[in-house]
Amino acid sequence: ANSLRSLSSATTSIPWHCHSAENDYMAMVRATLKVGVARSTSEVVDGASAVATAVLDSVRRPIAAINITGPASRFDKEAMHHTAGHLVEAVRGVEVRLGCAVTDTP
Repeated sequence: ANSLRSLSSATTSIPWHCHSAENDYMAMVRATLKVGVARSTSEVVDGASAVATAVLDSVRRPIAAINITGPASRFDKEAMHHTAGHLVEAVRGVEVRLGCAVTDTP
């Protein structure tokens, strides 16, 4: 629950649309790396929105990705924000099942 709260507060500052300016793009990349969730609205498929996060191995390298995609008319900013926390939680569960999860304790 605490990780969902911190994800929720962190995702409020993520840019939701990719801009053509390089500075805006790099800001979006940095925010995505910080939070661990990527978002897309009509960037790959016109009229589709998506959220995605990486499945990481035990040394935090990406080994796969899981995304959720829907029509932009229904999968709006609020729905994407709500879904992102659940997606991260589900992916962390996958990492545990694969034996890839890193624990916070020494």
